[in-house]
Amino acid sequence: MTVGLRADRNVAHCAPISFGPTRCSPSRLLPSAVSFTVTTGLSPSGKKSRTHHTLGSALVSREDLKPCLRECRGLLGFWTRMRLGLGSDSADEKWNGLADVCANLYPAGPDDREIWKRAGGSNADLIYHVDGRTRWFDAVSKIRRGYHLRSWKLLSKMKEDFSWNDELRALSQDPEFTERH
Repeated sequence: MTVGLRADRNVAHCAPISFGPTRCSPSRLLPSAVSFTVTTGLSPSGKKSRTHHTLGSALVSREDLKPCLRECRGLLGFWTRMRLGLGSDSADEKWNGLADVCANLYPAGPDDREIWKRAGGSNADLIYHVDGRTRWFDAVSKIRRGYHLRSWKLLSKMKEDFSWNDELRALSQDPEFTERH
């Protein structure tokens, strides 16, 4: 299988990627600008079969493309990797992702809709007199450092409120945020 990557000329440039000894493009592309073509060999007509995909299309169900995506993961953004089940090697990136999701879904802070309390935390441990995003980054930092509220419990309660949210689903499936971690 060969894979060629390209992007909108106005956005970025990407060289082809070869497999075997890996040569990845030094380009860093925005996920929405990246597309790729997969050539899988000869079809019954004797011509090479080519399929063009845009990142973010139905790749989750394409197990045959997972090795290609793993090779190209450096070209993908954090949430694209998480949604495709490719994860992240950086624990810091995951914890920052959790804080971002929290701040986006509960913009007033951890006491918004009493999510912190419902997950087992105490509002007395929260900082006040700053914006909601700052409060979330502080709260998530507390959890990471061993505060008695666990990340999996917080994610579970958040999923009760936002069951449709793909980012919550992706984080809750990551080993960093599972019950046994």
